[in-house]
Amino acid sequence: MFEEWDSGADLDAHLKGDWYRDMFAHLSQYTILSADISKYRVTLKELVYGDDGIASGYFSDEK
Repeated sequence: MFEEWDSGADLDAHLKGDWYRDMFAHLSQYTILSADISKYRVTLKELVYGDDGIASGYFSDEK
């Protein structure tokens, strides 16, 4: 599962909210063998498809 947050404050509010806390009660009914819960800071975000409709794995500064 991936989530995208606009700011650290938005993520922090989510982590302190009822929905997040209640998720653990829901997940406790399953056997979870391992999990990585990480956060990443993305410095560049671009669309995969260009104006020409062609997909590219490169960022605009890599061409």
